[in-house]
Amino acid sequence: MYCVNMKQKRGTIREDGMIFWQQKAGKEIWLTAEKFEKLKAYCKKYAKEKYLANSDKRKADAQKWRQENKERYLELSRAWQRAKYRRLHPPKPPLTEEEKSAKIEAKKQKARERAKAYALANPEKVRANALLWAKQNPERVNLRNKLWKQKNPERYKEFQKKYNASVPEKKRKHAAARRCKKKNQSPLLTENQKKTIECFYSQAVRLTERFGFQFEVDHILPIAKGGSHTPSNLQVLPIKINRAKGCKEVFMWQDYQSPLSSDE
Repeated sequence: MYCVNMKQKRGTIREDGMIFWQQKAGKEIWLTAEKFEKLKAYCKKYAKEKYLANSDKRKADAQKWRQENKERYLELSRAWQRAKYRRLHPPKPPLTEEEKSAKIEAKKQKARERAKAYALANPEKVRANALLWAKQNPERVNLRNKLWKQKNPERYKEFQKKYNASVPEKKRKHAAARRCKKKNQSPLLTENQKKTIECFYSQAVRLTERFGFQFEVDHILPIAKGGSHTPSNLQVLPIKINRAKGCKEVFMWQDYQSPLSSDE
């Protein structure tokens, strides 16, 4: 047995080559290298035999202790797991600022590649999720669009020009609504009223395709004269009649020949 107050550690080699074994009854026991190895092998063999001979009792005692000290057992188990992890995964040296930036950029690039691959594989799902997010976050969408317009004015103008050329009726609808809003003549519209206004502009497109000359949505009482952009103040007219009417509040139809009866 080891002495509690022993000053030397077993295996300490003295200047004369003697090896410390233990301290017993206040006396230090030093052995030669040959005797030290022989006694060490004997103790190891005896400890192993004793360990194997009492394995059942030892397992029962350990099981009993774990049941009586569950919290302490969990605490020791976690500590052992942490120590094992630190031993197998020693801490890495701290990264420099350049290495941190490069690591973050690599992660971002990897995430972008994954997102691009997912979008190519699931275009409909991605579009549906994007539309749902935009509907739920209109303020963030408006802010993002505003920042993009400020950073890319030339590209914005190009996109706006292509969009206006592809859907001219929508451009006219928004322009009329904007003029009414500037003059404070834009009342709050219900969903049905908005759909009705859409129908007027869709009808103008259908008539244009049907007859071969352009139709427009006209305000019966012009906006300049106080008219509003509401279904009750809208009508579909050929472009020549609409231009002749202009901003007049009352238009005399008998003074104008309809393009439907014209030879042009």
